[in-house]
Amino acid sequence: MQPKPEADAVKSEPDDRETLAARLRDRDMWKADLRNAVLSGADLAEVDFQEADLSHAVLHGANLYKADFWRADLTGALLTEARLQRAEMMEAVLAEANLSGADLTGAVLAKANLQGAGLRGAKLKGANLQAADMAGADLEGADLRSADIQRADLSGARLVGCRLAGADLWRAGLADADLQSADLTDADLMGADLMRAVLWRACLRNADLMVADLRDAVLQDADLRDASLVGTSLRSTNLRRARGLTVKQLSEAKTLLGALLDFDTERRIRVRHPHLLKRRV
Repeated sequence: MQPKPEADAVKSEPDDRETLAARLRDRDMWKADLRNAVLSGADLAEVDFQEADLSHAVLHGANLYKADFWRADLTGALLTEARLQRAEMMEAVLAEANLSGADLTGAVLAKANLQGAGLRGAKLKGANLQAADMAGADLEGADLRSADIQRADLSGARLVGCRLAGADLWRAGLADADLQSADLTDADLMGADLMRAVLWRACLRNADLMVADLRDAVLQDADLRDASLVGTSLRSTNLRRARGLTVKQLSEAKTLLGALLDFDTERRIRVRHPHLLKRRV
């Protein structure tokens, strides 16, 4: 993913077919103009697409194993069911791209722009999504197990039924995200922003929510067994019918002011830790 010399860097007209064919044979599409190109099902494994323009290209079902898309423009591209295992997509622009059903296992998407992208059912196990912009992306049913999602922006993203077990979401932005029925077992959510997030029926067993911000979030019917809530802000959080949630866990939270708790749990908190239900002066 090292940038090449700037010679012949400026492109004006789309590359002609003969030139493209020759470059494809050499696996060298650096800075190529492939706007609106139709490459469905093509074998493009290990091709160098660094800084290429693939906006609105059609790559459905293409083999892009270990392809290099460093800083490439894939705005609005169709990559449904594409094979992108271990692809290098650092700083690539994939805004509004459709990657539903794509296999991105082990891919590098650090600092990539995935705003509004469609990733339903995508395989992202072990992918590197550090500091990626996925605001408003649709990741319903995606597999993100053990993915590195540190400091990524997932605000307003749809993550219903996502598999996020063991994922690293340290300081990730998940405000207003929809995580209904998501599996976050053993996930690292330390310092994450989950304000107004919907975690109804989500599994957060053994998850680390230390100093996370869950203000106004919905954790109704969520599984919080052995989850760490040390320093967690639970102000106005809906925790009714949360499973496995103990008074000891709640006693370590930063605040429970305005939180919705089951009757018996709230009674015990009022007796043992009343300060958590009061506004700080």
